[in-house]
Order: sequence, then C-alpha cells, then structure tokens
Amino acid sequence: KGLSPEDAWNKNMVLLIETAKVHCALFLVDNFVGVVQGVKLQQPALYDILRKLSDLFALFHMKEYMRYFVEFGYLSSDQAGLVDEEVLNLCAELRKDAVPLVDAFNYPDWVLKAPLGRYDGDIYNRFFETVTDAPNCTGRPDYWQDLVQPLTAPRPKANL
Repeated sequence: KGLSPEDAWNKNMVLLIETAKVHCALFLVDNFVGVVQGVKLQQPALYDILRKLSDLFALFHMKEYMRYFVEFGYLSSDQAGLVDEEVLNLCAELRKDAVPLVDAFNYPDWVLKAPLGRYDGDIYNRFFETVTDAPNCTGRPDYWQDLVQPLTAPRPKANL
C-alpha cells in the first residue's frame, strides 16, 4: 500500500517475530517427530515412550500458539480444549517414567538440585537439608522487629 520495503518491514515487525517463533517451533517439532520415527525401526522398545514425549512436545507448542490455530480456522475452540485434555493425559501416562527419563540425561543430583527426585531415594532428609541450608531460613527477618512485632504486641484495654 505504497510503503517502502523498510517501512513495510518495520510496520509488520511484531508479526514477523511471531512468525519466526512459530517457524522455529515447527522445525523443532518436525525434527523431534522425525527422530522418533527413526527410533521406531532401530530401537522399538524406546518408541512408545519417545512418541509420547514428542506428542507432548508438539502439543506444548500448539498450546503456546493456539490463538493462531483458532484464529485462522485450523481448530475450533472445542478442539482447542481437546489439546488441553490430551496434554493432561500424556502427563499422567509419562509420570511413571519421569525419573528414568531425567536419569537418561545422566545429570548428577548436585546439578539438578532437586531434593525430591534424588537417585538415592532419601527424599525427606535431603528436602529438610535443602530447606535448612537456605539463607535466612531460620529466625526472624530483619524487618520483624519494626513491622511485625508491633502488630502482635498486646494492646491496652480501652476504659469504657
């Protein structure tokens, strides 16, 4: 509409950035699904879990850009709701495999810093250690004396 290429580019910059993000998401999903299809032939025992992960990955990105699917008529609002349901279903199915999946990356516990998912299973002691090792986790904070204590001090009774 009579704009120079530079002005047209600048006017549509937000849409261009969104388009680039969606394109990158599609590229990632497409490659993940492609690799999983290759695993089906090479290591069939891993296929089911990896297919569920790739489905979850794809649905995660669909949810992130759902407005475009609905806005351009690829999905109805009812179908968009089904995406949410399937994400919850896949999470429930993958829950039992969560620890082995994380373990597959072979990150040591000290890198993950996750007291509840420790390899040795010592959840409660590790969680207590994590909490008590946090700075300023015990005692009263510096502001307590000035801000909180006056609110908790007994008040003199009114003489009526």
